[in-house]
Amino acid sequence: METAVRLHHRPSRLVSQAEESRSPEVNRRRALRRLRERIALELRTQFDLEAPSLPAEFLAQRGRNGGLSVNPNNRAYPVIVATVLDALESAAGSYAKAAQALGLTTSQVLRFVRSDPHIWRTVRQAEPRVP
Repeated sequence: METAVRLHHRPSRLVSQAEESRSPEVNRRRALRRLRERIALELRTQFDLEAPSLPAEFLAQRGRNGGLSVNPNNRAYPVIVATVLDALESAAGSYAKAAQALGLTTSQVLRFVRSDPHIWRTVRQAEPRVP
């Protein structure tokens, strides 16, 4: 019996799969999580730096000190990743401008970006190459 699951996001043509478990339901959840993470890392949307509309999931993960307090296993994690990356792209890679729009400090944005190797790699690849 085949239990592997492959999911396709047609608009972006992104694909994810999971086959580690013998349970099709567990594989479906893993594949869906992976697809959400890929979408968050690879697809950018417009982000208004002057009047940002921050998702409720992002606002809910603000800690007591105002920084982001979110575990990668949190269901909202891909939304938060996408929000931070969208802000950084709209700010042309300026951590300070992105942080201001997100209501965070520059160090809080940097700390979040560096906390996950996948996010850090995505940010580093988006930086302009200096000859």
